[in-house]
Amino acid sequence: MLDSVGDPTLRVLDAAWELEGRLTWLLEARGDAAEGVRYQRTLTFVDQQLCAPLRAEFYEDPEGEPRRMRVAPSRFTREAEAWIPRELVFEGRNGDPTRTLHIDEAEVDIPLAASLLTIRALADRTGGAAP
Repeated sequence: MLDSVGDPTLRVLDAAWELEGRLTWLLEARGDAAEGVRYQRTLTFVDQQLCAPLRAEFYEDPEGEPRRMRVAPSRFTREAEAWIPRELVFEGRNGDPTRTLHIDEAEVDIPLAASLLTIRALADRTGGAAP
């Protein structure tokens, strides 16, 4: 099970949100604590040119202070047909430490055998049970 938003309801809040001078889609995902979802609300700001998230805000309490993830547009590089973030900054709530993730190498368009994408193969790799 995902530790973040589980199986939320996802909707577009704004199709033309401006974030730091860039046009983004503002998406909202909601989850239910009764279903074991850690974050009750997640806002994601997806850059329309890069088609990649520039910021995400994670709310354990929908009215509380969020945890944040952000990527500066200058920290993306083009790899094949995708934009890859090379530095992600994670900020905690209320003065929690900030962590930075640096991505030095990335592979895209890696050929995968169809046998790796079966329900049984995915369950074996994640420790879950196949239906």
